[in-house]
Amino acid sequence: MATLMTFVRYEAGFLLTALAAIVVYKILTGRITMRGLLNDEHGAFSPGRLQLLLFTLAMASHLLSQIVNSTAGAVPGNPAHFPVLDHKLLLALFGSHSLYLGGKTYSLHQTNLIQSAQKIESDAVKFHSK
Repeated sequence: MATLMTFVRYEAGFLLTALAAIVVYKILTGRITMRGLLNDEHGAFSPGRLQLLLFTLAMASHLLSQIVNSTAGAVPGNPAHFPVLDHKLLLALFGSHSLYLGGKTYSLHQTNLIQSAQKIESDAVKFHSK
């Protein structure tokens, strides 16, 4: 049983490393483009996207380190379990994503209001020109 656990651990590590290498290779060769990742729909830099990306990467690396630490201490009689996530960190992740989505919603609402006002104005100009 210990041999099987060791094999599975190495196989999972190899699989994840290979997948990460493929993604990095495709990013470096341009098959996966990163252009515009931090830009909004108008092409301008978006601090909200940067905050969302950094916070998500930080949470993912924290979770990965917890998983690595929990599997490192696994023994044949006591298998590793998925680590328990701190509720405060999950709440912070939720808050981060909520702020980003709230900003997107507000921006979309403002854009719709401006477009509606422009349409009303153009309709009024067409009506008065007749």
